[in-house]
Amino acid sequence: MPPLAALTAAVRSWHSRNGLASTVLLNAIVAFAAWGLSELVVAPTSGGQTVTPIWPTAGLAVAVTFLGGYRLLPGIVIGSFFVGIFRNPWPVALVIATVQIVQPMVDVRILRALKFDPRLNRVRDPIILAFVAGATG
Repeated sequence: MPPLAALTAAVRSWHSRNGLASTVLLNAIVAFAAWGLSELVVAPTSGGQTVTPIWPTAGLAVAVTFLGGYRLLPGIVIGSFFVGIFRNPWPVALVIATVQIVQPMVDVRILRALKFDPRLNRVRDPIILAFVAGATG
C-alpha cells in the first residue's frame, strides 16, 4: 500500500472511531484556514478599510461544506468571527460571521440538486460551478 493511501486509511479509521473529536478537530482546521485566507486577502488593504472585490473564503466555505458536510459550518463561522473581531465591534463581527454560512448552504443545495461531481469529469460540472453556483456568491 502506498504511503499516502495508508495515511488516508488511518485518518478515515480514526475519524470513524472518534466522531465528535474528529468533527471538532476538522472545524478547528477549517476555522484556521478560513481565518488565514481572510487575513491574506485583507492584509494589503489600506486605511483600515476591509472592502475587497474578491473574497476567496466564500469559495473555501462552499468547497468545505460540499465535501465535508454541514457539520463543518461552525469552523467557517469561527474563522470569520476571528477576522471580524479585530476590525469591528463584537456584535457586528458575530453577525457578519453568521451571515457567512448562508452562501455555502445555498450553493451546496444548488450543487447537489444539479448532481454536481467534484471531480469535474463531465463538461457540465465546470459550467454548473461557474455559472450557477458561482453566480449566487
